[in-house]
Amino acid sequence: MESYGDLLNNNKVIFDDRNYGFWKSRMKSIIGGIDRLAWKTVLEKWEEPTIKDEKAIHCSVGRKQFELIQGCETAKEAWDILQIQYEGTSKVQSSRKDMLASRFENLRMEEHESISDFSSKISTLAQEAVTLGENI
Repeated sequence: MESYGDLLNNNKVIFDDRNYGFWKSRMKSIIGGIDRLAWKTVLEKWEEPTIKDEKAIHCSVGRKQFELIQGCETAKEAWDILQIQYEGTSKVQSSRKDMLASRFENLRMEEHESISDFSSKISTLAQEAVTLGENI
């Protein structure tokens, strides 16, 4: 079994404005891989351990995102701030889901486009939907 430090170093994904969905999925995998209860502590009430270590989220964001969460004491605080910043409130998420559904409905394969490229576009839309909690 890998140590906590090995998990971070081997799976490092730096979050920036373009990769929130990918970063979120990776964080769930990395933190969930630490311990079966680790991910639960991000989403629910966090009990302070005797040794404090917030590296999993704080060390996996770019400078702009770090500035948003640098004062956070817990992984949950950091996660919630980033989630609202990049996914929005439930009202914003609902609008994003509607826009995504519209983009999916209007998706057409271009004449010059390969099947592989079109498949990638479909997969990208589907992953965006999963990030918003929706399955297409």
